[in-house]
Amino acid sequence: MIFKGRNKHLLLYLIAISGFCTGQQRSYVLDSISEPFFFVLDQNSNPSFYSNDRHYHFENGRFNYHQIDKVFDSIEAVKNKSQVDFSITQLNDKELLTLNGLGIVIQYDENGFTRLDTSSELRNNFRSNFFTYKDNLFSYGGYGYWSYHANLLFYNDINREWNNYNVEDGFFPEGRAYAYGKAIDNKFIFFGGKMNSGYSNELIEFDFERDQYFKIGSIRKQFNDTIVAPVHEVSIDRSKSLFFSIARINRKKFLSLIDFENLTYARSFMPDFFKDFNDRYPILKSGDSLYYITSSNNKTYLNAYPTSKILENFSNPTALIDPRDKVIWLTKWFLIAVFSLLLLRVIWVLVKRGKVINNRVLLQANYVNFKSDLLILDDLETDVLNYLLQNQCRCALEDLFKLEVLDQYTLSYKKNLVIKSVEGLSKKLKKQPLISEKVRLKITKDPKDGRRKIIILKGNLFRYEGWFNYLISYFYRS
Repeated sequence: MIFKGRNKHLLLYLIAISGFCTGQQRSYVLDSISEPFFFVLDQNSNPSFYSNDRHYHFENGRFNYHQIDKVFDSIEAVKNKSQVDFSITQLNDKELLTLNGLGIVIQYDENGFTRLDTSSELRNNFRSNFFTYKDNLFSYGGYGYWSYHANLLFYNDINREWNNYNVEDGFFPEGRAYAYGKAIDNKFIFFGGKMNSGYSNELIEFDFERDQYFKIGSIRKQFNDTIVAPVHEVSIDRSKSLFFSIARINRKKFLSLIDFENLTYARSFMPDFFKDFNDRYPILKSGDSLYYITSSNNKTYLNAYPTSKILENFSNPTALIDPRDKVIWLTKWFLIAVFSLLLLRVIWVLVKRGKVINNRVLLQANYVNFKSDLLILDDLETDVLNYLLQNQCRCALEDLFKLEVLDQYTLSYKKNLVIKSVEGLSKKLKKQPLISEKVRLKITKDPKDGRRKIIILKGNLFRYEGWFNYLISYFYRS
């Protein structure tokens, strides 16, 4: 009988420490832990509670505690004493509480609470987005002093203050609070939230490699009309986060699973999860379960719900971006790509034609030009060269008698004047050190009729027609 009695007491003890189970949910009454308390994960990533001068650890269904040296109430200049006024963040090996509204940063560990910052309460960044990037704690946006802000701030470990992060010129989104956001690799992606102008439907990313904001698209109407503000967030993995939210229209509570890499979402109302849920405390992920606090019948409970069972409710994700925006986005980038290719083509042609032109001796108005050589021509010399260029650089001497500049002269005078002009021009060309290497002009006998004289222009002489004409003629030939 004594043995049976011991078994009975053992059974009662196990029931007391193990709580009770409802379906997939396990609940543990917090009789010995008095409010107000801070509900966080301890150094081993197990649920824990700070209450007065005790730190309670929950492990394997049991609560153990030890005394702490640094109680929360002993921190100087901290007016807010409730967890609802703080956000939990993890930075490297530090577990932090950051004041909503920004300013105060508190580290908690096995010894209790230690204030790290030297700043004052900013009180203009309520419901901002906290995230970490490259060993720095960031805050984006927030509400304060009757306005929504677009500040991107980071906590500076050196001066222990919050400093503005440098953002390059370009697209700059309107300030907001209550946005959904997550940092992935070198980007902070966020959407929604409330602004001075109303509720936002923009999906935006901040690229830390370029230090610029980019608008990705607009949120689908089905999602944007339902959700106004996430109350709690718990990170599931690198790209996914689970958000507890309250519907704007009917005030129903539900969970949203958002994939910030694939830009999808799914939601579930899960009535058994939200029954008696106390949203003054966060939802924490430890091991394979999500932990949260419920309150009913003047009692407070720690609840554990398997993460895998929760995720089963989000089997059909939907795209966040409006498909029309995706088409517009793709079209925009397609046009930019086409324009860029055309611009590169034009630049390539200009460079190529420039090289060709630089290697040519050019006839421009009344002078011949090549690099540093410049040969001034009279009217007759100019007309002779133009006529030769129009006739494949070869013509009979008598053909030049028809030039308009010679209309006033007799035939015999024209003959002497043209021969003299051509011979003089030939000598001028030979005297130019650079032009003479490219252009030659000579008078010779017609091989078919020795009595006739032929004028031949040899070399690389071209009439200058302007860059635009060279460019158009090149494309025409291509």
